[in-house]
Amino acid sequence: MRIFLGLMLLGAGATQTAHADVFKCTDDSGKVSFTDRPCPQGSDTEALELRAIDPNQPAPAPGAREQRRDCAQLARPAWDLLPREASGELDATQARALQDARNQLASQCRQRLTTSPLAYECREQLTVLTRATARAANPQYEADRDLVQADYDRRCGDEAVLKDIAEHLRDLESIPSAMDPEPSQ
Repeated sequence: MRIFLGLMLLGAGATQTAHADVFKCTDDSGKVSFTDRPCPQGSDTEALELRAIDPNQPAPAPGAREQRRDCAQLARPAWDLLPREASGELDATQARALQDARNQLASQCRQRLTTSPLAYECREQLTVLTRATARAANPQYEADRDLVQADYDRRCGDEAVLKDIAEHLRDLESIPSAMDPEPSQ
């Protein structure tokens, strides 16, 4: 019975690894390698599946990734100000900055930024960080501030924000405007 169970588990493992195209192996020292064979024992293993390229899909334009990143960076001021606009907390200077960012995004990228829940979360997290920093004047609270700072950096750092912005950018044509006529039926 034990032999049968062992063979079943071995067979299940073989089927699982048969579908993986590439394995990402991380050894004890943190060195990462990629291979087409299962990782050595003791390594952290992540099975990655490569996606086939659809020959019917047009290839991305040269520099498309850089253009998306440039547009995401251009949208950053708007992303930062959207939660303040929604809560009615923009002063006149901030309102102008938000409108300028929207205009630049529309003219240079032909895109518009949609609402992002992460923008609201990061705004709240910044408030928590500000309070923790003020409390850190007392040495017993420094560790708390460091934890809050690390959490803020992880959730709201530049890479996370730019990725979130890229996910919330929409082509101008794909978002109906309040000025657009109702579709005829």
